[in-house]
Amino acid sequence: MGDMNAKAGNQMLENIVGQHGLDFTSIKRGVRQGCALSPYLFNIYTEFIFRKTSNFPGLNIGGRKFNNIRYADDTVLFTVNSEALQLLAEAVNKNIEVVVVVIVVVVIVLLLVVVVVVVVVVVVVVVVVVVVVVV
Repeated sequence: MGDMNAKAGNQMLENIVGQHGLDFTSIKRGVRQGCALSPYLFNIYTEFIFRKTSNFPGLNIGGRKFNNIRYADDTVLFTVNSEALQLLAEAVNKNIEVVVVVIVVVVIVLLLVVVVVVVVVVVVVVVVVVVVVVV
C-alpha cells in the first residue's frame, strides 16, 4: 500500500508541476529523510535566507510582522499581494543561490584541508620509516 501511495503522490506532484510549466526532477542526493542533521541544516540555512528578506512586507500578527513561517522542512511565505509575493520569492531564490555558493566553497576548503592533512601524514610516515631504516 505504501508503494501505491508514493506513486500517487509522485503523480500528483508531476501534475502540479506540469500545470505550472515547471520541470519535474527527482532528488538523487542530499541529506536523507530522517537524518539527524536535517533539522539543524534546515534551520541554519533558512535562517540566513530569511534574515536577508526580513524587510519584505508580511502579515501583522500581534504587533509582529511575518513574511514566512517555517516548521520542520516546510516553509510558507506571506505577503500583502501577489506582486510582493513574487518579489519575496525572487529574493528567497537569490539567497538560496548565495547559500549554495557558500556551501560549495566550504566543501572545497574542507577537501583541501583533508588533502593537506593526508600529505602531512604521508610525509611524517616516510620520514619515520627513513629514520628507522637508517638507524
